[in-house]
Amino acid sequence: MQIKTNNIVNNLYLNTIHRSFVNFLSPLKQDTVSFSGSTKLTPEYMQYAPDHSTCKNVANNAVCAHHYMKLILEKYVDPYKKIYITDKNKNFPVYSVESRIKSPNSIREKVISKYSKRISNESENFSSKVFENLSQNFKMNEKYSKGFVKNYIKKSTDEIYQANKVPLFQNAEYCFPEIIEKLRKINVFDFDSVPINIRKKIFTEMVDSLKDCASDDYVIGNRYIDPTTSDGIKYYAQDIVGGRIIMNDPDPKNTILVIDSLTQAVKDGKLKITSIETNVPDQKRLPKGAQISDYLYATDSQLRTLAKAADAKLIKNNTKSGYMAIHINVDLSNSLFADNDAINNYKGEIQIIGRDVAQLKSVEDLCYKLKDNKNVVSSNYEPFKEHFLKYYKGNTKKHFEDYTYALYLEQRRRPYSETGVSVFPTIKDLGFEGKVPKELDYNVLRNIKNKCDKNEQNEQKKKRSKHSLSRMDGDTHTSQDDLKSLLKYSIYSNRN
Repeated sequence: MQIKTNNIVNNLYLNTIHRSFVNFLSPLKQDTVSFSGSTKLTPEYMQYAPDHSTCKNVANNAVCAHHYMKLILEKYVDPYKKIYITDKNKNFPVYSVESRIKSPNSIREKVISKYSKRISNESENFSSKVFENLSQNFKMNEKYSKGFVKNYIKKSTDEIYQANKVPLFQNAEYCFPEIIEKLRKINVFDFDSVPINIRKKIFTEMVDSLKDCASDDYVIGNRYIDPTTSDGIKYYAQDIVGGRIIMNDPDPKNTILVIDSLTQAVKDGKLKITSIETNVPDQKRLPKGAQISDYLYATDSQLRTLAKAADAKLIKNNTKSGYMAIHINVDLSNSLFADNDAINNYKGEIQIIGRDVAQLKSVEDLCYKLKDNKNVVSSNYEPFKEHFLKYYKGNTKKHFEDYTYALYLEQRRRPYSETGVSVFPTIKDLGFEGKVPKELDYNVLRNIKNKCDKNEQNEQKKKRSKHSLSRMDGDTHTSQDDLKSLLKYSIYSNRN
């Protein structure tokens, strides 16, 4: 993927900010420093959001990458679906195999979520290291508490980023002096008691230490990868194409059949796995007598075998919400698309998840988007939004998170049922009666969501009938059908 950066903007930025670097060892002039920018940071960072039309083009151009993933799943995983029963003694552990392309709205939301999280984390890490280094080398003014100073440095760091829009660690020699000037303005540390030659040495070592923490992730040159371009969107939203393998009984003895089939796809040269993430619960939050192993979809050994075959990183995440699944991140770029960047260089994600957990996840996902009213959902889900936010407030929030975690654990441990279970354990069943309003029982929430889903489906059906897609957006002279035929041949042929 080739992502261009604006060198002219970079040079203008560096020439401007260099002035603070040159002078930051000198005594402070009271009229030279003010906070750089007054824009209040918001979690969404919506000013950096790609526009809807660009997200729509990216979604439309994902057709072939999506078809490729679909073919992979059909060849290697579909044989384990129950629909293929030919031998009653054979194990068919897979309930369903699904795939999808994210909607333009979901893509836009994911890009901003990923971008803002990156910026927020870097600002937090940068300001923490600055505070740690300064407090070890300079005496802090006794009238300020540690909490105040940490917050002041964090606020300064945020505002420096807002003014300059550059990676902080990569540009530490320019960003660090601005923070020093802001601290000197209100006399937070006693810098002047340290001789200037020693001070210079300390500051230089601090800058070097900060630069050593720089990462190339998300960065080209002195700028973050632009989230508003098509290439930037593909970079930040690496699950535009998604597949989901829903297990009937997600015991490791069943999941191994799917893991082995995907391992074979890797060995056949058909599937490029970049990393594997397994989401596991916190031991402290498990019921008495339970072990983490009771909740695993696959053993560490099984996943290591797949990771080794793919030469991919294996990551174990402690789930914060209670949600448990295996996420397999894949590279869907294809040599067949080499002459067309618009349809190439997509990444994707294949989930392995239990049927009962998937049922809860479909409702919890919507709750997650609405918490703190940070995300926008389709107008068809306004009834759900109004209902949820009416009761999700105050002390209820913490209890609702605990209830959600407990419910995920319960869903994962439910015994296998041939027909499946349509009712969740209630708030009362899980011991949250009086803590969580009955209006936030997931059975109630699912009923409201189901009605909203029907309205959304009807609206989407009308849109599809009006705007059927006959050709992909972008410069291409090959029809979708021809490309799909080539993809199918590449999957089912014996050639790697």
